[in-house]
Amino acid sequence: MRWARQRYPFAHVAQVVLPDHLHWLVRPSEGTSFSDLVATVKRNVTWRLKDTEIKGPLWQKRFYDHVIRDRDDLARHLDYVHYNPVKHGYAVRPMDHPHSSFAQWLERGVYTEDWGAVEPQRISGMDLE
Repeated sequence: MRWARQRYPFAHVAQVVLPDHLHWLVRPSEGTSFSDLVATVKRNVTWRLKDTEIKGPLWQKRFYDHVIRDRDDLARHLDYVHYNPVKHGYAVRPMDHPHSSFAQWLERGVYTEDWGAVEPQRISGMDLE
């Protein structure tokens, strides 16, 4: 992502990486094509993993994007991203999952350590998979 940022500037907002998928919130800079940014990240990760034991297709042919409309929409999507490891059974609480931006948002005071032990009401029924 650092390499891609040099070519297609963006602000990194949040992420979670799970064994079979990831969620990534970014704010592309003006003039940055989101599609080009995603394609660059996919190519770079694939290239870096080519000599590892990881085989088979790494990516879906498509990706799903969503434009954040306002602060409430951002808060819902942050919650969705950070709750995802719990939803899929990879952690008991979001803070227990190491491949997430949850710790940074915890430090900012947005979350508490016990947040996400149960599904937050505002993301109930959201399905971005």
